[in-house]
Amino acid sequence: MAVNDRTASSRQLAARWSTVAGVLMSVSSIRRRLLHRGLRERVPLYRIHLTANHRRLRESRFNLWEHDDRIRVRRYAGERCLPLCVVKRHSGLTSGVMQDNARPHVAKTVRDFCSAQHMQLLPWSAYSPDMSPIEHVWDLVGRHLVRDPRLAASKDELLLRIQTIWNSLPQADNQNLFDSVPRHIAALIAVWGGCTKY
Repeated sequence: MAVNDRTASSRQLAARWSTVAGVLMSVSSIRRRLLHRGLRERVPLYRIHLTANHRRLRESRFNLWEHDDRIRVRRYAGERCLPLCVVKRHSGLTSGVMQDNARPHVAKTVRDFCSAQHMQLLPWSAYSPDMSPIEHVWDLVGRHLVRDPRLAASKDELLLRIQTIWNSLPQADNQNLFDSVPRHIAALIAVWGGCTKY
């Protein structure tokens, strides 16, 4: 039961077991038996849902989103990217503007502006992977910002903090990110546009 429905809670599994087998089992017994078999309760991997067409085209979008710690997935070690263990997410609205031609991110006014400026945009799938190392660098900058307990008093102060963090990042880290791009691309191709650990 737990292998077929990875998001079922111990309470739900106990109820199903008593219905199917006619034997009452406590929630703690269910947990112990699952742990004994190596099926641990873990935070699921969140990814935007990929249709068969996205996977066929090897065009998918990978974002690391914050989770609310309410859903758990029972899985064995090494099953993190297994489709049964991935919780689908909607991209939702964002507060910023990204010009990658993804429908959720491009407003009509931006398209109109680009057209008026005779800007030629490359065709871009709505769920294409962002394999650029710059995304990881921005993630590092964001992590440094979160560690600072002081709140920025103004937009200028925030910009100054970002620039200071940016300039303090070791060049070796940037080089490592750059050198990892072929591995990221190979992993993406290997799963035909599916989820990767990157």
